[in-house]
Amino acid sequence: MIRVIGIVSFLMILSWFGVCESLTTHSTTTTTFSSSSSLQQHNCQANYQLSNNQSASLQEILSLDPLYPLQWHLLNTGQEQILWNGDKDQGTIGNDVNIFRVWNDYRIAGRNVTVAIVDDGVDYPHEDISCGFEKNELSADISSGQNPSPYGTPVLTSDNHGTACAGVCCGRASNHKCGVGAAFESNIVSIRTLGDEFSDAVVANALSHFNDRIHIYSNSYGPPDDGMTLERYPLSAQALRNGVNHGRGGLGNIYVWASGNGASYGDTSDWDELANSPYTICVSATDWKGLASSYSESGTSTLINAPSSNFISFGRSTSKIVTTDRRGEQGYVDGDCMSDFGGTSSSCPLAAGVIALMLQARPELTWRDVQHILVKTSTRTDLSNPRWIRNGAGLYHSIDYGFGRINAYEAVTAAQTWSLLTSPYQILNYKIPQNSLGSDGLTISNDQSNPTLINFRVDSNIRVEYAILTLSVTTSQRGMVYFALRSPSGTISVMGRGRRNDRTPNMDHQPFTSVQFWNETSAGVWTMSIYTTNEGVSLLTDASLTLQGGNDGSSPIPSFPSPSKHVSSSGGGATPQHPSSSKSHRTSDISPGRNIPQHVRVTIVVIILATVSSVILVVVFVLYLKKKLSTITSTTTSSALNVEGEEQVNTIEVTAQEQERNRGSFYYRN
Repeated sequence: MIRVIGIVSFLMILSWFGVCESLTTHSTTTTTFSSSSSLQQHNCQANYQLSNNQSASLQEILSLDPLYPLQWHLLNTGQEQILWNGDKDQGTIGNDVNIFRVWNDYRIAGRNVTVAIVDDGVDYPHEDISCGFEKNELSADISSGQNPSPYGTPVLTSDNHGTACAGVCCGRASNHKCGVGAAFESNIVSIRTLGDEFSDAVVANALSHFNDRIHIYSNSYGPPDDGMTLERYPLSAQALRNGVNHGRGGLGNIYVWASGNGASYGDTSDWDELANSPYTICVSATDWKGLASSYSESGTSTLINAPSSNFISFGRSTSKIVTTDRRGEQGYVDGDCMSDFGGTSSSCPLAAGVIALMLQARPELTWRDVQHILVKTSTRTDLSNPRWIRNGAGLYHSIDYGFGRINAYEAVTAAQTWSLLTSPYQILNYKIPQNSLGSDGLTISNDQSNPTLINFRVDSNIRVEYAILTLSVTTSQRGMVYFALRSPSGTISVMGRGRRNDRTPNMDHQPFTSVQFWNETSAGVWTMSIYTTNEGVSLLTDASLTLQGGNDGSSPIPSFPSPSKHVSSSGGGATPQHPSSSKSHRTSDISPGRNIPQHVRVTIVVIILATVSSVILVVVFVLYLKKKLSTITSTTTSSALNVEGEEQVNTIEVTAQEQERNRGSFYYRN
């Protein structure tokens, strides 16, 4: 009987609600640019090669850049390439950053936005760079000690990388040279960092360099992508915190970071302290078909992806990126342009250029606004890939693709009407008390089916943006330690997937970051599971959970029960009462004595019975599912270590204790 009523109820609900989808078509009419919209500084009044202030169509402007038709990452029309064996390969139409319409419809190309290329120097006299280059104190060489190069220009014969990155981001338009950059009207700064002396201190200085006047920092480098290196950069991490808090007049600097190219070595960006920082935008790479590049490092901190090259097999790769090269014979190739740039080194400045368009459209965007817009507007590709997950807030994320490929038109469109985030940025910290770990530490399970569990009970409620696990582990091989975090909403983020090449012992206060809980609410029990495949005893000597976010969101924060009503790890305590549906529904004012028609009364009774039966079915199903889950998981919550750790709600100004400077190794990511 209950099943019959439940089915009737379900059919009635389907009849009450419908799903509609509207499709919006966009005009492709070509608008015009006038020469007055070009940069007027640096004696570049004729930036578009226009005479007498006449207007020219965008097509006409871009036709003066001879290699623009090959720049599929800007406009993918299904361009073809001939492979080494004579076969043809072709891109998929539309797998680009959707930027043409921004230039065309909005006439936005990054004007008055300053982008720093933090790299090995930029060859600023290059014709495709000079008109936008900041030949002043903003451009500097901070890595060469007592003998800095002027304006951060290349020094070593191998200093070619920064010039290529600058062209992808900000190469000028309509100058009969190479192609164009995503933000071809933006201002370019060179901060030469990867030079003779590079260290944590040098990178920290670069990330802080004139942060009141520089808007965006593009960083296409990182520690060796060998799947075994683990380095800490406390000064650089502090510089990032300072930049988002105080830079750009308090709006926060935008730090864009390449995820890394070590996928073939089993490396992931999860182990890169700067790429996985909550204050950077971690960018992975995809090819001209919209597929993840084989070298691109995945990670739970990957926010977005952007087009670049792909290596498929020996002698076979997809089309690469056209950009600038050092002049003459100095660069990667002879001549001033190149057509085979790639790696996440190319994805990063491309994303930085798109963000420059966002800031021109809406200069008052904060660093958090930019990240939220990118999460909201990025385009998902490779939808059949099983690594896409849907979190408790309804957002899709992939460790390969982030929230999707950056979409310039959608991002700039959203930026113009975006409701600025106004709530304070909060940091919730939960640390395992030392007496709970024991004098030597907590033994980590060697059984994958029966991992060690730790529950973090969170009472405060915010919209989560970043979740950070900071771990200290004593073990024989840290690459053989695996761990994941489960949110109160049920989302599971595997933040530690191991590294097969990393046989170094131990890790000390290493942060691992995830964006996979984005926009979920924080209150409830967060469970970390951890195990190792190492022989012998491995010990967890310290662990903490940090949740960062605010109370902004598309829907209000629901009210959760008081802390005393949280389910305890042993199964005791009252079951929390979940908030009612956020859907608004109309209620009738039916009071006793009203003259209600008989058929209406019958309908009401049927609805009530259907609703009650539906609730009963849901309760029975939940109890059944709970029983099944407890059967599947051999470890029950009763064995979990519960953390009622002291909660700290801090603003982002909270700084870590000053740490000793340490040197690090940085490598290009192309």
